[in-house]
Amino acid sequence: MLISRQGKPADLTQEMRRLLRKAVRLSLSRMGADARMEVSLILTDDQGIQRLNKAYRALDQPTDVLSFPALSFPVSGARSALPGPGIVLENAGSAGQRQSPIRPRLLGDVVLSTERAEAQAASYGHSVERETAFLTVHGMLHLLGMDHIEEKDRIRMERYQEQILAAMGLQRKR
Repeated sequence: MLISRQGKPADLTQEMRRLLRKAVRLSLSRMGADARMEVSLILTDDQGIQRLNKAYRALDQPTDVLSFPALSFPVSGARSALPGPGIVLENAGSAGQRQSPIRPRLLGDVVLSTERAEAQAASYGHSVERETAFLTVHGMLHLLGMDHIEEKDRIRMERYQEQILAAMGLQRKR
């Protein structure tokens, strides 16, 4: 996993770096994806994420998190579509040659605004760490083929998010 910074995001402490890595690792694990998948996590500011939001979603406003999957999945949110340990892609070989399995490596990029994470944490009354982990998990689930357009998909995605955050000890305060 690569963590990079663009623009003027909040400082990245070693503790936050560990937390982000754990959020990515647990998201992959919970969804049955190969733990060796490569993910790029880019931390930016509101201005940086607004530029991306405008360029890729035609929304000229900052947002909290954007996901840019390198893989596409045939069915939204389908676990069977995930590139997990039991799923391999076969190299096309000529007849009679043994085909060697390859695993998809690059899952995609998650970009999050640390400014939005800080503001939302204050608004929701929880820690910046919890909000940043939540946004990372949310972005990871999008990379893994989930969405929240339909109500049933939103409920399912929220359930996975809460399970992963609970495993990190970052449950939502009720």
